Amino acid sequence: MNTTPVAAIIEKDGAPEYAVLPWADYQALLDAAAAATEDAADLAALAAIDADPDEEYLPEAMVDRLLAGENPLRVWRKHRRLKIHQLATATGTSESYLSQIETGKRDGSISTMRAYADALGVTIDDIIAATAQPAAAPAPTNAGRPSARPATGMAGGKPRKKKTARKPTRLHHRRRKPERKVG
Repeated sequence: MNTTPVAAIIEKDGAPEYAVLPWADYQALLDAAAAATEDAADLAALAAIDADPDEEYLPEAMVDRLLAGENPLRVWRKHRRLKIHQLATATGTSESYLSQIETGKRDGSISTMRAYADALGVTIDDIIAATAQPAAAPAPTNAGRPSARPATGMAGGKPRKKKTARKPTRLHHRRRKPERKVG
């Protein structure tokens, strides 16, 4: 908007009826009105979220950890400041089972994950959404291009030596007892 407003005021019966202003000033007024409307809509949405007791604000660091792919069960457990043994005790599961789920070595059953979600005060979707392993990407095909590996399937085209059991360094055997002569 211009610093010095330049507008022509058109009067009718001694009262201002119209204002004529430069196009750039008109566009700036429209942008400001749109921003004010958007701000009002944002404030209304925030008020609705604040009014819902089930909504919870999450710290930025926690959101970053979830977006980085860290196990959501572990992220929520640490956010609630619970140790593994505390959550395991609260849900009646073992610490090792919980640890294996958090590290991705095991999948938790639905009933177990529901128990963890209830103990953490979250929905089951909050803790299992990212725990499901994505399907493995299909192996790339060469589509007529030369293979990076020779036809033998081994680097350099040389067959690998077969691994055999290690031979003992010492031979252990039983001594034969000399036969006794009878008679």
